[in-house]
Amino acid sequence: MSKVTDEAKQVLAFIFKRSGKKTLPASDIYLAISMEFQWCSPKEAKAFVKQAVSNKLLIEKNQGVTPSFEFDEVTIPTGFKPSKTVFKEQSSTKNSSSIEDVMTLVVKRLEKNTELSNQEINDNIERIAQKKRILLEVAAVFFAKKHDCDITDLIAPLKKLIFTSEKRKA
Repeated sequence: MSKVTDEAKQVLAFIFKRSGKKTLPASDIYLAISMEFQWCSPKEAKAFVKQAVSNKLLIEKNQGVTPSFEFDEVTIPTGFKPSKTVFKEQSSTKNSSSIEDVMTLVVKRLEKNTELSNQEINDNIERIAQKKRILLEVAAVFFAKKHDCDITDLIAPLKKLIFTSEKRKA
């Protein structure tokens, strides 16, 4: 776990321990972080919660979100106040998302889960895109699925990029 992830867990554990509940609406979390404790801006707090879901620190349920870890076991230091970095890095990851960033993550995961090189993966994705006449991003999803590579957390950003960005020719 990275320092930022550990600190994100502390922030979440702090909020959940304080509430005494195992599930909270996402809005309760980002309002506490931004308005009540004033640790960051509301925009950063919302991005933090989204990133926590994306990083599987929080699990979405019908009634809200619940931590994926035992928050009761997380130690919260006396006078706990998280660094600004935990919110900046969480939010900037989301805000700086571009097609290239998401595609890079897909290719990295494929490299990790297959014995193919970066070039081989990119060549295969391009070949699929040309053959099927689809966007590179869609071809990357097909290729990842073919190799049983888990990219489920990247599907939402990919969809958003595919449907909101300017269409690129494959």
